[in-house]
Amino acid sequence: MHDFVRNILTDSIRALYFGKKVLGAAASYLDPNGNLEEHVRRYTFSLDEKVTLGKEKSLFMKNRPLAPMTPEKILFNVPCFNFALIANIQCGNMSIVIGGYEDAGNYTPDKPAGRYKCKHIGTADQVVVMGVYTGLSPAPFTEGNEYMIVATFQGPARLSFSDLLFGEGA
Repeated sequence: MHDFVRNILTDSIRALYFGKKVLGAAASYLDPNGNLEEHVRRYTFSLDEKVTLGKEKSLFMKNRPLAPMTPEKILFNVPCFNFALIANIQCGNMSIVIGGYEDAGNYTPDKPAGRYKCKHIGTADQVVVMGVYTGLSPAPFTEGNEYMIVATFQGPARLSFSDLLFGEGA
């Protein structure tokens, strides 16, 4: 990045953080919603794990979101029912699946089962998904190839400008 552009962006960030108005293209680039103190937007947060098609494998996916959010919808990218079974979905200290297994096929985009109101999770909270890949390899997939199982959490987040710059609670 050129020093000239870096200086404009640095000055604009300082001005936005300290409540001064930023004019021109720099303002719309840095903050497209204007100089509001808080922003509510929809975000996605994903966990993933690779499996080898045709070989059973336990799933243990965990991660922390980069921004505090409240997941309202959970989606899995499984191609069919009985592809993966979910034993636990945990957001912070709240479990969604309690007892037994649930088919990840219930959480595909065309199913309504993935709509939940989860606990608000901050950047220090872990999201954990545990389960098992059953070893199923439906057509047109080929046994032995890798497949990435992805669990996506979607929902709103309320961010202040200082959260965006310095992390939650700054």
